[in-house]
Amino acid sequence: MRYIVGMIDIDALDCDALPSDGLGFGSAVFLGGALGWLLGAGRRSEASSFIPLAEDREAFSHEEKGFLSQIWRFEEEIDLATKNSNWERLFCLLHAASASLNQTWSKFLPEDPAYDPTPKFHAELDQLVMPLLDKMREGARLDFQSLLSPSRLQELEEGDLTFCYKTMAFTLNGRAVIDE
Repeated sequence: MRYIVGMIDIDALDCDALPSDGLGFGSAVFLGGALGWLLGAGRRSEASSFIPLAEDREAFSHEEKGFLSQIWRFEEEIDLATKNSNWERLFCLLHAASASLNQTWSKFLPEDPAYDPTPKFHAELDQLVMPLLDKMREGARLDFQSLLSPSRLQELEEGDLTFCYKTMAFTLNGRAVIDE
């Protein structure tokens, strides 16, 4: 499956291609490193990741704000798809969130070498990202094989699924994925 996901810069919400890492759906593999980070596996100790307090501890960077707005928007969309039993959209959202955490958003996670947060972001990261990771973990437990037809599931897994953060819309093999 190939994903196209938008970039973090909220002033330029273009959709750029990102290569797939062969993300399959199901089990713990679905969340990859994100769940490992969530559950504490391999996380740096607080002592080794000490970030001195800056004078302006109350501010997130522009890039962090963009990341957080995308996280919160995903939470909202996942909740709505779940509430409406829109399993196809939920399936797509969970894949897009997983790909984002492993690719576009990875620099916002402590284990990434590019992780360079503001003190406020670092101090509040668990509280900010945990709700989305919990929703993803719940979604990974769903039996999509019983919720979607086998042919549609195969089409979603093997096709070119694209996503744009700006519109929160998906396309599959160049055609819009219409919400139920």
